[in-house]
Amino acid sequence: MTKPKHAPDLRLTVNGEPYEHRGSRTLEVLLDNLSIGSKPVAILINDAVVNEKDRRRVKIKAGDNIEVLTFAGGG
Repeated sequence: MTKPKHAPDLRLTVNGEPYEHRGSRTLEVLLDNLSIGSKPVAILINDAVVNEKDRRRVKIKAGDNIEVLTFAGGG
């Protein structure tokens, strides 16, 4: 029996919407897949704030609720 070449999809909730993630189970890869990369955003996983410097090592898992908050300027 051969092993799959990629990790199975993870079912997550991203900004209130169902999302199936493929690839490495890290926050950094998820943000790349969402075309966010290193943009200035705030990230919460299951209501816990993730420090920007920790994004590379934070693991995501099935069922995680992820919020990506962008900043808007104005006057």
